[in-house]
Parts: sequence; C-alpha cells; structure tokens
Amino acid sequence: MSSNNTMTTTYYDPTEPDALLPDLNVNNDSFDHNSVVKTDIHEVPGSFTLTGILTESECQMILKTIFKKGKAPSDSAPVLFRGWSDNPKEEHRKLGHKKFYKSEEFASLLYERIKPFMPEKVIIDKKDRIETWNVHGLTQRHRFIHYS
Repeated sequence: MSSNNTMTTTYYDPTEPDALLPDLNVNNDSFDHNSVVKTDIHEVPGSFTLTGILTESECQMILKTIFKKGKAPSDSAPVLFRGWSDNPKEEHRKLGHKKFYKSEEFASLLYERIKPFMPEKVIIDKKDRIETWNVHGLTQRHRFIHYS
C-alpha cells in the first residue's frame, strides 16, 4: 500500500515479451520414467494427468530460483478471479502470483520426460469435421505460480 492507501498492482501484459528462464541446472541424466504416475480422467475421454515429472529437489530449486526468499517477486502478476473476493489482497493470497518465462531448452527437457506417456496423434471430432494433430512437443512459455 502506498501512503494514500491505494494499492499498486502489476498485471501481466501479453504484448510484452516473456523473460528468458534463468538457468535451472535441470537435466535428464538420472531421470527415472518409472517415477511418473499417469492417472486417467474418466470424465473426459482421452485426458490424463502426469505426476512426478519433476523431483522434489528440482521443484524446490525452481522455486528458489524464480521466487527468491520464498516470496512472490515484485515483477510478478497477481492471479485474479475477479469477484471472488471484495478484498484484492485476499485474492492474491489465495490465488497466487504468476511469473512468465520462455525457454525452448526447458520445454524440450520436460517433453522428453513425458513423451513415453503421450499419444503420437490426437484426433478431435468437431461437429463439421475431424481434425488430427501430431504431438511433437511443449510450448516454450512457462508459467509459475507462487501461493502465499
């Protein structure tokens, strides 16, 4: 809060380029695909979640690198679900702050970890046509959220 009791907030501007992801010192040299757990989401045919893609120590290192001292950085943008609360500070505490970075290297590393669990093609049945998409990687844009 500033001295006149107005809150200053920064919001994500999609027209600004994402910052480059700092070197995270993560590699696939000792990654064990057996640590990944695939759970189907039966209510949505063909969908699933994967857990165990990052180790606990990798997660902690990423958090320390991006959110230094365990706090959301001043250049992060709050995650807002407008109308969830009359108090914006309460929304930030519950919904977090996000940071956007880009890294083709990190995307490739993560994709190599999940590739054994991914289908080669995704077929989408639309009302007027059927689309077939070839699966070939992950986006280079990464979003990190810090919860208070």
